[in-house]
Amino acid sequence: LVLILLIFIASIFRPLGSYGVATEEYVNSPFVKGFLDGYLTMDTIAALNFGIVIALAIKSKGVKDEKAIISTSVKAGVGAGGLLVVVYSILAHLGATSGGRFGTTENGAQTLTNIMTYIFGKPGAVLLAVIFTLACLTTCVGLITSCSQYFSALTNKLSYKNWVRILSLSSMILANMGLTKILAISVPVLNAIYPIAIMLIVLAMLDKFFNGSTVVYGLTILFTGIVSIIDALGQVGMQWNFILNLFSKLPLYSKGLGWVVPALIGIVFGTVYKLVEEKISYSKVNEL
Repeated sequence: LVLILLIFIASIFRPLGSYGVATEEYVNSPFVKGFLDGYLTMDTIAALNFGIVIALAIKSKGVKDEKAIISTSVKAGVGAGGLLVVVYSILAHLGATSGGRFGTTENGAQTLTNIMTYIFGKPGAVLLAVIFTLACLTTCVGLITSCSQYFSALTNKLSYKNWVRILSLSSMILANMGLTKILAISVPVLNAIYPIAIMLIVLAMLDKFFNGSTVVYGLTILFTGIVSIIDALGQVGMQWNFILNLFSKLPLYSKGLGWVVPALIGIVFGTVYKLVEEKISYSKVNEL
């Protein structure tokens, strides 16, 4: 964070240029395009995994009360969210002002390399490597730790250490494919699973309104997943014309947000089912 702040300050004294004209997609649908591009940060998916790590870290400090753990986790989340806003605002500023000087690049890493070299010269590439290492190392440690804990408990066949080895080795292999190829592979995958991750967080926030009903969770995730997964498969060339034509009639589908309405329908149907079920159970109790 300190290094990113220093880069921002340096860019003020050595300006990259003025804000350029936005690309057509950002001109036509800035919110939707920004929302979908946000999938690439994987912050939402990471948040689901890091929740375990944060809770365990809080417990390790001697906090046992569940409400206190939740309260501390919320404070940590708000603080982290605020810092992310600062980081992404700085990166957005640097990227927007560099377009006129360097043009469009294949990915953000190339853009940052150009920016760092322009501001600091050749040492800038070394500084960027340090920033990437520090930023990615913390994320990697958190993800590998939380995922290894989860899968070791889920399967009960491979130990935590074995899962750490598997995830570390597979991550190393994927990392050496290059960022452009990684993005090409990850975009369809993220389009499939990110809406599900978003709805899991939304449902968790609304949990008290339907008392954690598994029906609400199940229907919402089912409806969301069907649309997002089939849409992602269509992006990699698996075309089911009848289904895709049917889904194309969904609101926001052309924008890449066809899962939103099915998700809302899942919440409504699940809630109605729960209310009806409770009413029937209540009637049976009264009859007795």
